[in-house]
Amino acid sequence: MMNSVEQDEFDIQHGLHSVWAITFGVLYLLVMSISIVLYLLTVRAIAKNGRRENVTYFLVLFLFFTALVEYALVIEEFMSRFGYFLFTNMNCQLFTYTLYGNRVLQVSIIISMLYYNLLAVYLKTARFELNMKRFFPLLVLGLLFLEMLIVMKPTLNMRASIAQQWCEFVDRDSRIIDGWLYSVLFPYFLPLVAAIGPSIYLTLRLKEGEIIEPKKSQVRVCLAVVAGYFLFYLLYFILMTAKQVESMMLERSDWTKLLGLSVWFITRPMFILIGHGWHIMVPLACLTLDKELRREWPGRFLVREMREFDDEEQNSIVMDSRDITDLQGIESEKPKNSISQETEMSPNFSALMLENREFHHAYPVH
Repeated sequence: MMNSVEQDEFDIQHGLHSVWAITFGVLYLLVMSISIVLYLLTVRAIAKNGRRENVTYFLVLFLFFTALVEYALVIEEFMSRFGYFLFTNMNCQLFTYTLYGNRVLQVSIIISMLYYNLLAVYLKTARFELNMKRFFPLLVLGLLFLEMLIVMKPTLNMRASIAQQWCEFVDRDSRIIDGWLYSVLFPYFLPLVAAIGPSIYLTLRLKEGEIIEPKKSQVRVCLAVVAGYFLFYLLYFILMTAKQVESMMLERSDWTKLLGLSVWFITRPMFILIGHGWHIMVPLACLTLDKELRREWPGRFLVREMREFDDEEQNSIVMDSRDITDLQGIESEKPKNSISQETEMSPNFSALMLENREFHHAYPVH
């Protein structure tokens, strides 16, 4: 077995048949199964609403792909506890690439989503969004290439043991550096630093009412997905950071080792389970925060105030229609030769705008 940090990272080679490990394995499968169902419902809602075919939701569907990969990893780890895993060089390298690569891909997707919405709000041009939608396949290929480029080094540095009972590093001297890069910095802390500025900017624009529909719904979903990732995985990566710091300690007593190992085996499964909850939050954010998608099932049941919101909005439309009709009647009674400083709206224009729910939003004047 490996006597380093990577032993803790690759649970698949432990083969622990304890009730604790199997229980959390079942919970992992349950949480991921729920997330897959919610993702499928999100796909259905997006497919029924053509106006939601944009880069933000394309990236959400890309996250669906990473959730499927995560689901496969959970199944593989669960089956390994019963001995259903062949420790060969190919399998160890494939597992390493999938484990590290999927984390890098997930965080790359959410950062791309955040910066796309940042540029879309800042530029305020439809041409940018159309070009991003047109060249979205190139973005996907770029993210996959970035994933391969980042995780290729630790993948090639992994092999099966001579007895083929576990995976081990070829170069053991690089285990500490790889642990910091691929278990702490790349999947969490570096993206966190990169996400702070754009998140603050978009939040302020939302608060000031400078973003209107349909971009407003996209920004809300984007901020929820990004914030959810860093919140749900916070405890796990704090634990991983503490584990990396502990591995760098030169002198550790037997009691310290035992205490650290006990805390690790108790807290790590719990924190991983909390992190998997992010895969449930992503489709829920789309189904509840988007103005159009929450009208689809199960969004209309998840949002309690949805029906009340519709009733109030319909009532406001009727009242606004009557007010505009009265205003037009008053305008017609005015003398033709009187000079009016107000701009008259035609009935066709007002009816068209009233049918559009965006009529009630405040449009900024530049």
